[in-house]
Amino acid sequence: MERHLDTGYLTTGLILLEDEHHFIYKIARIDYVKKGNSFRYIFSPYYNVIDIIPKEIFHGIPGIDLSARESNYVRKDFIPTFISERTPNSTRDDLDDLMEECRMKKQNRLEWLIRTNTRYHGDNLFVVDFLEGAYRERTYNLDTIYELGDSMPTINRELLKIVCKGDDVFSPEITITDDNRAYYYNHLMSLYEKDLSNKKDKQRRGIKKAKEKGIYKGRTPLTRTNMDDTLQQFSDGVISEAQAIMDLSISRSTFYRRLKNFKDK
Repeated sequence: MERHLDTGYLTTGLILLEDEHHFIYKIARIDYVKKGNSFRYIFSPYYNVIDIIPKEIFHGIPGIDLSARESNYVRKDFIPTFISERTPNSTRDDLDDLMEECRMKKQNRLEWLIRTNTRYHGDNLFVVDFLEGAYRERTYNLDTIYELGDSMPTINRELLKIVCKGDDVFSPEITITDDNRAYYYNHLMSLYEKDLSNKKDKQRRGIKKAKEKGIYKGRTPLTRTNMDDTLQQFSDGVISEAQAIMDLSISRSTFYRRLKNFKDK
């Protein structure tokens, strides 16, 4: 969100990554500082999360050499690749329309990237407001891990979400910090994928039996009512983006297309 300073303004976002299971990883903080005719983009990576992500999922931040392990990467008075390849430039014929769609009166490419419902298809990275509640840094001090759920698969999934955000967990049963984050990421992801595989096998066996009995009707189609109810709950802040996407069983890009259509009705 854009915040005004005495001599300019600051916009701060979070670069996130979404994997095939819809787990969200905190990749970096990104700041855009504008003062007079000069501006800077500052990338501040979360190496505690980056270091645990499999290479086949995360290929880096375009234009940033993360192998240098810098705390901050500053790009002064030029548009970095990460921004230029996924935001409209000032020569776009439809720039005014794009700004209006995001309820913006002037061009701020990072602010537009935070607000837009469109998705860059070159990678799995996207940007949200730094202050968005779901991704704020948090330490989980728990009396028991059963505060996260009433079954081990649910608890494991919730722990995995926390690990991917880079947060710490302290409870009598488990402690997760940067020292053991990679271990728990691999362990919890293995459990999650095993549980997912078991559910799919059970579903396939159920479908096979139903077909043999002649009672299989196929997947129940998602109704407009169910779609609208979920989109309304997300708009009202009742459920998170991840929960809405999971409930609807659609991709993030499809979700935001449906959300845009829903709001335009």
